[in-house]
Amino acid sequence: MRKINWMMFKTLVACGLLAIGYLVVLVALWGIEAVPAVAAETTVRSGYQVSSGLEIHSDGTIRIAAAAGGDGIQGGAGSALAVDTSDFAGTGLEDDGSENLRVKLDGATLTSAAGGVKITDNGVAVGQLAAAIQDLLPNILLQGTNDEDGTGSMAIQVRDAADNSLAQRFLLRVWIADAEFSEPDAQTDLSVTTGEQMREIEADADYEVITDATGAAAMNIDTVGDKTVYVMAEADGRIYTGSVAITGN
Repeated sequence: MRKINWMMFKTLVACGLLAIGYLVVLVALWGIEAVPAVAAETTVRSGYQVSSGLEIHSDGTIRIAAAAGGDGIQGGAGSALAVDTSDFAGTGLEDDGSENLRVKLDGATLTSAAGGVKITDNGVAVGQLAAAIQDLLPNILLQGTNDEDGTGSMAIQVRDAADNSLAQRFLLRVWIADAEFSEPDAQTDLSVTTGEQMREIEADADYEVITDATGAAAMNIDTVGDKTVYVMAEADGRIYTGSVAITGN
């Protein structure tokens, strides 16, 4: 009996199996038809729950179905999540009403400006400081009256930066001239009727005057002939003027 060559036998078996495999593949390919492409679903439907506690909103976003809890966050229950700045604002900070933080200084708010930082009105700079210093920035109001008999008068009132009468005594220099902001021109008469004369610099022309306790002074004026005269009053280096047309001479 002839012996079997095992090496040759194994080779023949392997070739047979390989041939059978190729045959199966060819048969399978012969029976496959083209499969049409499936379009992706792009429409997101509102209210669909995608997982526990989440839902799809109408704008395509996924939102928390229940209300959000915790400091510094708000929203949920179908609403978009947002920052709650009131939970972050401590001493010196506050919510500006639009969920933004701003500096708080006794009610003042700071905003950026071309020159640096600007303090909003009614805050520290404008409200509190202005009230504190307005009495330290006086100005003078002069109002003339024509008595129509060749004489007249000039009322003088010292006021604060807000134009309120200052109830204090002030030392003023007062003089009269035929032109505005000019050197003194003597008249028939220039004399103090309200307040006190401190010093005569030039008779009927130039005086230092102390106001009364209400910050007021008044000067009597008498001219030669009808004309307009100007009275100047100086306080703290600043000069103010008023005019009056004298008639009836």
